[in-house]
Amino acid sequence: MSNYKYISKNDAKKLVELEIKTYEDMISMREQLIEVIKEFDGKVINVKFERALKELNSSLRYFKSNDSFEIQLHLLGDHKNTSIKTDNGGTLYLSEATKYLVHYYNFDYRLKEKENWQKDGRFNSSVIIDNLNQRLNEYESTVVKLKEQLMKVDVLIKNKMDIEEKIKEHNNSMCSEILEYFDLLLKRNT
Repeated sequence: MSNYKYISKNDAKKLVELEIKTYEDMISMREQLIEVIKEFDGKVINVKFERALKELNSSLRYFKSNDSFEIQLHLLGDHKNTSIKTDNGGTLYLSEATKYLVHYYNFDYRLKEKENWQKDGRFNSSVIIDNLNQRLNEYESTVVKLKEQLMKVDVLIKNKMDIEEKIKEHNNSMCSEILEYFDLLLKRNT
């Protein structure tokens, strides 16, 4: 169930616009981030890499293990970029304050083992750049979809209300025994 069920349409719009801005900010970092990643190719990843990320954006963090490597935009505590003032004077926050720019895992149970983010303990930048580009391309697509859906949100809301009414009509048209024994009861997710 959504934590945002009872907010105004205008407040919901402001939250979506803030999500779009966050995605666009990450997308705009692409070239600079690629340069930082390339700079460390073949090197051991340590505090120098973290400093280089922080120089680009103070909210960037990285995490690594033998099998995984992540670069995150960590906005927790950054109220300017994670919250909006509501129409009634309150504050609402984005549902997630951490966004992934790189989220690489060496082994995917559906695929054979992939090339690792490190070779002999040294950074393999091409693998991370590929992952970064893939993720940012997905974010670009998400931004387009969010903008399109935001423009027609009134239609989407009406469609939902129509579906809910049809569910109610369906459930009310049958005896409870038929609904139960034939598994015909339609449930709302809200």
